[in-house]
Amino acid sequence: MYLEYEGTSFIEWEFPDVRTAEDKSSPKPTLNCPFAGTYRVKPKVKTEKLILWIYDPESTDASKLNHTAITPSQSSRILGRLFWNLGQEPVVHIYLKKEKYCSQEHPKLGLWTVDVSAISDDIVAKIHGKPTVFQECFVLDTPFIIPRPKQSFPSKENYTSLCSSQNSDLSVKWSACFLTTAVLLSNFGTFYTNDRFKTYIEIKVPSDALTQGLNNNVTNVALTDNGIIFLINGTCSSIMRMIYINAALSPGLLWDDMSVYYTYKTNTDNGYFQVSGSNLSRSEMSHGSTIHQLILDYFGNIVIKMKNYILFAARTGLKELVKLPVWISGKKNMVLYLNPSANVYMLLTDGSRIYHQTYPLEIEIFSSTFSSEDSCSAVAFQHSVDLNVYYLDMGDEVTFWSLKAFEKKVSPDLLQLEKSSSYEVAYGICVKNEVSFFKSFLQI
Repeated sequence: MYLEYEGTSFIEWEFPDVRTAEDKSSPKPTLNCPFAGTYRVKPKVKTEKLILWIYDPESTDASKLNHTAITPSQSSRILGRLFWNLGQEPVVHIYLKKEKYCSQEHPKLGLWTVDVSAISDDIVAKIHGKPTVFQECFVLDTPFIIPRPKQSFPSKENYTSLCSSQNSDLSVKWSACFLTTAVLLSNFGTFYTNDRFKTYIEIKVPSDALTQGLNNNVTNVALTDNGIIFLINGTCSSIMRMIYINAALSPGLLWDDMSVYYTYKTNTDNGYFQVSGSNLSRSEMSHGSTIHQLILDYFGNIVIKMKNYILFAARTGLKELVKLPVWISGKKNMVLYLNPSANVYMLLTDGSRIYHQTYPLEIEIFSSTFSSEDSCSAVAFQHSVDLNVYYLDMGDEVTFWSLKAFEKKVSPDLLQLEKSSSYEVAYGICVKNEVSFFKSFLQI
């Protein structure tokens, strides 16, 4: 049997003594077994230890609320012991890797620990607790990010800043693979963060590295796995950009400074976005301004920011834009940043520092469409399915629920659950795959 481990956290292979390998510390060994049977083989990898505890958001300090605390307070230790007695057992789900890690309880300390695989990418995770209740209070599921190690950039007194031209717009670039890592280019410097701009450092270069004046004419920046690339004194004015909606599948968006083109349903449904409820174009609705940014969040929301800070939004699969309420005046410098916790940030600068505000996108979209003539009998749909795939071992269980709220005039028989199963038997191992589908039917 040929084994292969991809990644940098590998230590060695673990397998029963009855099997042998040329070098079990090699990520690509050949495994030999003289006897037939079923054996467990797994890689031993480097791990990171997470410390989990419970806190009361109404009586805690800022370090607990922004997840920068190092140790639990005495009240958190008491809460942890109380919930542990009631059967609380948190589990950590890793979204991108589709992995689940169980916790180890420490009742005397009132906390839990979890060992997760150490990887070079950011880890997008969520802590799920059991539905235990103490004095009508329960533990809320909590999303969080385990960032990759911070990249260092040397800086000395004679180093100079890298800036865009004086009247240019803010530009922010973040990596799809390293979700907390981003770079902000402004007319007073270039700034790097690995924690969603909670903290940041300025990137500088030796004063004699560039011809005089070029350090104030940075056109663009790009993030790579190994560093940052700067385009200085470029010729790019109006360029086309493209983003895929579902990884590298065909649905996508193509845009330049003037227009946004969509393509859906395997390129069979395409065209240019129009503004809902208006005969005016998007440019006319924004007083002749051009496009500064287009971002796509994790829920399928499309946000278009104009250079004069007017915002438009749409949903993937739809063909019309809605104009959102104005938040920022043209006197401030602002750029949108997609927070890895699924929030949209407005990054603002005052010429010397960077700060951010959370933009309530879903609420603003609802406010903009509340008075629309379009209506839907379904008011809300909620469910408890958190992962695309659940891996169950023998004896494991998974329970989920769904809820649909609808107007009284609608038939209640509008949410159906269909299941399909498939089986595969090979070498004495039986694999059952069961898929559940929620189907909605509106019968007015």
